[in-house]
Amino acid sequence: MTSIQKLIKLIADAIAIGLVISIVGSAATLIITISGVKAIKNEIKEAQANEELSVYSVENNINNISLDLAVSSLAIKKGDKFSVCYSDGFGIRSKNGILYIEDDATQLLDFGDSRRVIITVPEKKVLDKVSISSGLGSVYIEKLICNKLDLDLGVGSTDIDYIKATAKSEIDGGIGNITVKGGLLGNLDYSVGIGKSDITAKLSGNSEIEAGIGDVKLNLLGGQNIYTLKGEAGIGPIRVGSETLSGKMGVGENKVDIDGGIGAVRIDFAA
Repeated sequence: MTSIQKLIKLIADAIAIGLVISIVGSAATLIITISGVKAIKNEIKEAQANEELSVYSVENNINNISLDLAVSSLAIKKGDKFSVCYSDGFGIRSKNGILYIEDDATQLLDFGDSRRVIITVPEKKVLDKVSISSGLGSVYIEKLICNKLDLDLGVGSTDIDYIKATAKSEIDGGIGNITVKGGLLGNLDYSVGIGKSDITAKLSGNSEIEAGIGDVKLNLLGGQNIYTLKGEAGIGPIRVGSETLSGKMGVGENKVDIDGGIGAVRIDFAA
């Protein structure tokens, strides 16, 4: 795909996203709602069960989590046992080792600070699959370990302190900044979306990264010698340290294929 083709595709994607946003509310309402997302994220990081939140008791045999959130902010925290604290407007159930949570999408205009769900997962628990679909709202993950991760993001910031997904990692970025501060992403399939992306993690297996609109920073853990990089620049360079990536670089067992977008891609390494 040529640079001009990339530009046309990214502009088309942006127009399509804009059309979807126009359906769910006016531009003014959307801007006001997004401006409150950061404040909500900071609040739920420290939130505890209180008179404003209900508590759902979760059995310890949970191996999978499936979240379908249209207009809510999410926090996943580490702890001693499973629990869910939530505001009004959520449906929660567990069956056959799967925890299901969804919100009421009809309450879009009532988003505000009250729409949030906080999930506590035992710190050493290794889940099989975690699937998160987020529409409008921030996502914060303190620590999460699983075999398979499916993260489908909408509008809002995403902050992850530590994530380990050993077998398969799929991340579909929406509109908003994405930050991962540590962990491992196995066989990553990452479509960035619109916004800045700052990822610090080890990428194992075969990974593909499709940049969108915005700068991408990759701090790859494990050292440069374990990676083979392949890149095609878009409207912006792909830089590896002080060098420009064009074609293939390295002979490591973990392969990372990068398709540039609109914005710079910067790759660094750490032990």
